[in-house]
Amino acid sequence: MQENIAVISLKNIVHNFSVFSRLAGGAKVCAVVKADAYGHGAERVAESLEGYADGFAVTSVKEGIALRIAGIRKPILVLTPPLAEDDVFLALAHGLTLTVCSFSSLRVLADGAEKCGQIAPVHVKINTGMNRLGLSGAPLARLFAAIAKRQSVRVQGVYSHLYAPADAAAAEGQRARFEAAAALAQDRFGPVVRHLSATGGILRGEAYRFDGVRPGIGIYGYLPGGFGAPRSLGLRPAMRLYTHVLQSRRFAGGGVGYERAAREYGDLTACRLGYADGFLRAGGGGRLKAVGKLCMDGCIREGRAKFAARRTVFLSAEEVAKEAGTISYEVLCAAAKRAVRVYVES
Repeated sequence: MQENIAVISLKNIVHNFSVFSRLAGGAKVCAVVKADAYGHGAERVAESLEGYADGFAVTSVKEGIALRIAGIRKPILVLTPPLAEDDVFLALAHGLTLTVCSFSSLRVLADGAEKCGQIAPVHVKINTGMNRLGLSGAPLARLFAAIAKRQSVRVQGVYSHLYAPADAAAAEGQRARFEAAAALAQDRFGPVVRHLSATGGILRGEAYRFDGVRPGIGIYGYLPGGFGAPRSLGLRPAMRLYTHVLQSRRFAGGGVGYERAAREYGDLTACRLGYADGFLRAGGGGRLKAVGKLCMDGCIREGRAKFAARRTVFLSAEEVAKEAGTISYEVLCAAAKRAVRVYVES
């Protein structure tokens, strides 16, 4: 097999989800499977969790439709607002819940739903400090009033997102602002599901649970920065990545990949892992400890190895993230793009 292999443990994913389900203390738990479940394969992850999760969250209508085609029947929230009426048509046809975050997104959504002759279920995104999506203060109150006038829209929930969950003061400020905004929504629309916390917010405790939580990175075995080691909660990385040996040879002088060799080498081995596989050109290739810079489809390491032998790239994305100066999220989303996923129950 020429492709890299991402071995994904569904058992570990279910185990990690159960950790956050317990921490949720009875609040509804929406599993975040956006970005192809952080590289783990959204359809298979959702299938493994459908008997446990209260719903799922995705980035786009396209991602939501893929889950429906795979047979997922639990509620699916699309976190990105519709940008065109076609988004609304497709979402309603597949029973997806959409996000309203502005007057423009409300107009697109409500007009699209009216043309379908349907009532669109929505969650309203509130800006409590991240300043990415949503409104706050008086503009939010006006948005609530505008939504109430549109008969083709029904508000089922309101939500926000912590921008620095490990920062107690920042998180508490957002929590208080969200609570006040959610109270306005309930006054206007009646009982709605309130959800603020992703993985980091869940770890902040009971005050951050509200009616629901949205664990993301935690499901895959990792924690946001500032919350310590994942093993402290008993989390297990769900993905391991492997590549293969292409050739071993003696160094013949000149370069190592696309640069002049910094020194003399002995034996060198080429492996099938490059920057097109989601690794930084100067990042080293995880446990391969590549010398020189990665090529598009390969890298070079010292020593000899058997032709076509399997080699470990990482057992935990944190290994690569630390080396490359990034976060586990980015490594996971990129590492399995060109890999063959192999799912195991162990």
